[in-house]
Amino acid sequence: MPVSGKSAGPSQMMWFYQLNLNRCEAAQELLTQTVREEKIDVAILSEPYRIKSPNTWAGDKSCGAATWSCSQKPVQMLEKRIEKGFVRAKIDYLYVYSCYFAPSLPLEEYSQILDRLTTESFLPTADGQNCGATLPNTGADGH
Repeated sequence: MPVSGKSAGPSQMMWFYQLNLNRCEAAQELLTQTVREEKIDVAILSEPYRIKSPNTWAGDKSCGAATWSCSQKPVQMLEKRIEKGFVRAKIDYLYVYSCYFAPSLPLEEYSQILDRLTTESFLPTADGQNCGATLPNTGADGH
């Protein structure tokens, strides 16, 4: 299910959209239409069908994670870091990360990628969690 949200920064508000495209061409074409209609600025994607323009797209080395600067305003992706399992790009005033770990990924490889990601940054992720945050102790009832 797609997730969208907004982030207010120094100069403007940015709208985000998060989606797994399942490497489907039709899904990626529908995404193109959706970001135009909904005025989305950044798409954080898993399993894209294709990584397009290097000026506005960044994909990880395994082609499982991608970030697309799809704003109608001219915003460039800067300071890209492309790794296996994740990609980072600075879009306007924010560092945006997209991560994807295949379910078949061996545990050792998963741990190595996660170590690189967590030493890379402690910035909030698209789901609102912090990469370096520790969760509070909760009881059986979740409190």
